[in-house]
Amino acid sequence: MEYGDPEGILMAVCSQHTKRILLAGLSLAALMKVIPAIGQTAGADPASQVRESAGIGDIVVTAQRRSEKLNDVGISVVAASGDALLAKGVSSTADLAKLVPGLTATETPYGTPVLTLRGVGFYESSLAGSSPVAAYVDEIPLPYTRMAAGTSLDIQRIEVLKGPQGTLYGQNSTGGAINFIANKPTDEIKAGFDASLGRFMDTDVQGFVSGPLGDSARARLALRTHQSGDWQKSVSREDTMGATRVTMGRFLLDVDASDALTFELNLNGFIDRSDTQALAAASFSPNDPTSVQPAELAAVLTSPGSNRLADWGANREYRRNNWYYQAALKTTYSLGGADLIAITAYQHFKQDQTTDADGTNAEAADSNQSGYIKSFSQELRLQGEAGPIKYVVGANYSHDTIFDDTLYIVADGSQANGLRAQGLNFRYARTYTKQKADTYQRGDEVGFQPGLSAPSGVKTMRSMALSPSNSATRAMTSATSV
Repeated sequence: MEYGDPEGILMAVCSQHTKRILLAGLSLAALMKVIPAIGQTAGADPASQVRESAGIGDIVVTAQRRSEKLNDVGISVVAASGDALLAKGVSSTADLAKLVPGLTATETPYGTPVLTLRGVGFYESSLAGSSPVAAYVDEIPLPYTRMAAGTSLDIQRIEVLKGPQGTLYGQNSTGGAINFIANKPTDEIKAGFDASLGRFMDTDVQGFVSGPLGDSARARLALRTHQSGDWQKSVSREDTMGATRVTMGRFLLDVDASDALTFELNLNGFIDRSDTQALAAASFSPNDPTSVQPAELAAVLTSPGSNRLADWGANREYRRNNWYYQAALKTTYSLGGADLIAITAYQHFKQDQTTDADGTNAEAADSNQSGYIKSFSQELRLQGEAGPIKYVVGANYSHDTIFDDTLYIVADGSQANGLRAQGLNFRYARTYTKQKADTYQRGDEVGFQPGLSAPSGVKTMRSMALSPSNSATRAMTSATSV
């Protein structure tokens, strides 16, 4: 905020969180006679029977693939309800740092989220970068952090498990796991919405409608859109950027085929067409002073003092065109004292985004990232109780295909000038990789009340990277053919 700016003073008084509370109060007053507030427990869920017997203030979690009181779970867990997330202004995975001690979230210049829990994390900008902190939505793993942009939609609660996790639940992650539990379809017709308004017309609206579809089926549809205007200013000209344009949705369908057999269908996705964030170059230090180009010397640097000031090229759109969808089916068959559960999921993420990484109006270090992730996973497990013993035995398989293509645009860079001196028209350079990975995991966990457990498991992974044998030659060919 710029304290000398009247707009900044006004927005300091009417902050985003204050407006969230005012708008939520208005929506509640208008709908309190016909709908509940979003974020309350919706209908029956796997923890309902435990919740009925829990005392006041007890929190029920499913951190160990079964419904338990939080005090009975023998691992470090932080749990928060959907109401708590709204109250704290948590609208993305990165915002969870407001609620979870030891969790930090950053974003690379190329938009890849980096999660660190208890100091365990991995800074990786590529599309195929996985995290030591695993993420799940309704027991469905999100193997790559780029897929987690829509996790905050219509959430009933979140559970953050700290420390190394097992192979069956946690993807063998070393940092921990974050479980997002979505609100479930209800037996009665319900609807609701939440809205907030902030500076730069930052508008965040989400709503849901839920209810029965006949005697044996229930459905829930939730939508959210986050839109905002430009917030960054160019230091070299009259120009702005930084708009947010994100839309996400989820459709849930629960079907009771019989007293013993149930199906839970989950269809969800998001579209992100936001601007990429511009950087601010404060100084210029060329690697090779003898190859500096005039455009680099003429580039306008950003003076410190305002977080809004930055710069970027004038002849290019620095914007994302990313989308993601997921289709998952959970099948549960009751065997009396045990449940046989199968979870099948397919996920597809596609990206096409342009970033200015030099922070100036020169075309010295721009890049375009395109690619996709296709991921299929299958889990099968048996869980139940036999007297004082609680057990979970299962296995899962996943097959991922990742293509990551990065085009570097360095027409005004000193590295391009050095090659031009040799008669080469160097403007672009490209790196790309294609990977395929098959992962097999099996594991079991036997617990003895009140909470002693003995987990075990084996994880096997086979991966293959495809790239041209003469990649260096091809990179030079694509760079000099323009």
